[in-house]
Amino acid sequence: MKNTEELASYIELKAEGCERFVVAISGFGGAGKSTTSEKLSALLGHATLIHTDDFIDSDENGALEGYHLNWKELEAQVIKVAKTADKLTSRIYDWNSNQPVFEEVPTNKYIIIEGSLWLIQDKFRPYFDVTVWVNVPQDIANARGKKRDNEEYGVDHDELWDSVWGPREKDSFNKLRPDKNADILLDNDYL
Repeated sequence: MKNTEELASYIELKAEGCERFVVAISGFGGAGKSTTSEKLSALLGHATLIHTDDFIDSDENGALEGYHLNWKELEAQVIKVAKTADKLTSRIYDWNSNQPVFEEVPTNKYIIIEGSLWLIQDKFRPYFDVTVWVNVPQDIANARGKKRDNEEYGVDHDELWDSVWGPREKDSFNKLRPDKNADILLDNDYL
C-alpha cells in the first residue's frame, strides 16, 4: 500500500458494519509507526490510539534496563479486550516521573494499537482485524530513531540502538517475519 490515505480508505471499507475494528501497526523502531498511527487516527475520525511503548516494564525505581515491554499487561488490558470493552486501561509511561500512569480511554469504532514488531505474532492475530507492517528497512528506521531521540527528545540513545535495540529487533524480525505475516505492507510516506 502506498500511503496512509489509501490505508484509511481500505480500513473504512473493511470495517463497514463493524461496531469496533482493531488495527495493529508494527515496524522497526524509527520506521514511523507513531506518525503513521496518528495520521491514520485523524483520517478515521480520531480512533482510540494505544502505543505499546507506554507499556515499558518498570518497578518502583522506574523503567527496567533494556526497556522491555510488559506484554502480559498489554495483552490483558488492551489487546484481548479492545473489541468488547467500553474503555481501555491505557498505561502511559511518564518519563518525567519515570513511572507508569494509568488512564482509562474510551474505545471508538476504530482502535489502533501501534508498536514493536512483536505485535504481529500468532497469539495476538485473532484480536486484530487487520495488521500493518510499516515497510522501512531496519538500518534506515534505526538511523531515524537515533536522530529523533537526539533532536526531539535531547537524549543520546545511540549505544542502546546499536548494542541492544537494533540487535534485539533483528533477531526478533528473523524469528517472526512480521513483513511476511502482516495483512498489509505500508510504504512509509514520511521518509
